[in-house]
Amino acid sequence: MHVHAPKADIKRTKYSCGCGCGPKCECESRCCDLECLVRPNFFCGQLLTDGDLAATVEWARNRLALSRYRHGWGVVCGLDVTCSSPHGGDDCCDERRGPTVYVNPGYALDCCGNDLVVCGPIAVDLAEICKPHEDPCERPTKPKDTNKKPQPEAGTEGDCWQTLGRKRDLVAVDLFLRYHEDLTQPQRPMFRSGCADDTRCEYTRVLENPCVHAELGSLDRACDDDEAQEWQRWFEGKNREARQTIAEATRLGLRDLLKHVRKHPPFKFCFMEDLICCLIEEHGRDKAHDRAQVDLQRVAFWLYLDWLLHFLECPCPTCRPDKGVPIARVILRRPEAGGRAPCRVVVIDPTWPYRRPLRSDECRPIPRGTIDLVPYLWQPERVAIDRLGALGVQVEPGTKLDESDQYAQFESASVLLETGVRQRIRTLSVEDLLDCRRVVGFEVAHAP
Repeated sequence: MHVHAPKADIKRTKYSCGCGCGPKCECESRCCDLECLVRPNFFCGQLLTDGDLAATVEWARNRLALSRYRHGWGVVCGLDVTCSSPHGGDDCCDERRGPTVYVNPGYALDCCGNDLVVCGPIAVDLAEICKPHEDPCERPTKPKDTNKKPQPEAGTEGDCWQTLGRKRDLVAVDLFLRYHEDLTQPQRPMFRSGCADDTRCEYTRVLENPCVHAELGSLDRACDDDEAQEWQRWFEGKNREARQTIAEATRLGLRDLLKHVRKHPPFKFCFMEDLICCLIEEHGRDKAHDRAQVDLQRVAFWLYLDWLLHFLECPCPTCRPDKGVPIARVILRRPEAGGRAPCRVVVIDPTWPYRRPLRSDECRPIPRGTIDLVPYLWQPERVAIDRLGALGVQVEPGTKLDESDQYAQFESASVLLETGVRQRIRTLSVEDLLDCRRVVGFEVAHAP
């Protein structure tokens, strides 16, 4: 459900968003990626067209949008959601209308870098999204007599608090602020020089007029923030998939492994193809089966390490699609089936994760109370020890991994450190081609 701020003399845009997230730029979600900047270049005697002026505006907008990578995105100020209008006179629990909340003036930046400025209160009527509780297994009941006072359920007489918090009657609605454009200030063109019909009305301004998107949320995890656990499960699935792919490629020998590497080139260890070609030639002269198996395991180790280091890097965040800036969760109490009373607003929750303050995207969600050790992977061992030591973390030089043992030594590795618990860390390292000892993991043990 989308709600637009009421404005006079406004015509909605009808052109395409250009990213496949929706046919019209109204209140649909949008896609955005990191794009190259193209700046117009003017010269003496140039014939300026509307395309040249539009390119200037587009270049300025794309440059401003890059601020999302420097400062992040989310609510900057204002945009508080309230039960009643700031102008007074409206009641969100008015029996004559549906449940309504108000998004008050404020400023936010969405994850595509668009500025979202709400100049006046936006009334959000949630009647369409809040439906009576219908149970298809129950027998149809007669319509309730609206003139008759409702009787409390058994076991709830005199307990208004229990009735208010009855979870089966509650529904959660999450509110998002989205970018939206309207065309305004129309006029007729004086002359088109044959490029288009000169009788058609055109609009001289684009009003950046944010809208509110409402969607149903889940009440099951109302008090949990398990984003880190979800990411961990996703990573474990990708990790198993990568290991299985490498194991299948190494199972049949070096020649099949070479085909795999050529089809899936390494990200950082560019020497892998040359190394495998050399090993194939070397094993052609030496028929020792044990040596071939050891080399296969060593190659598999480096292929997995190449995948792991690339997977844990921090990419530039993209929005595909942009759901909007979370501003609040509204808890409603819906009426019984067949009832005529509207839904009622119970409470508005403006806290995380239902409201996102301005901040940058993290490389990966990490549990609360932990330190992310991933930025210290593949650093020279001495550098990693010194930098972690500056944070008060005790780090000791640890085990140099045996490349022929494949993944076994990674199983005990950790990339998270709990804060508030005195711990010491030992590094897991390998030597690169320049004999530099680099960190590929950490072993964590409680200090005595």
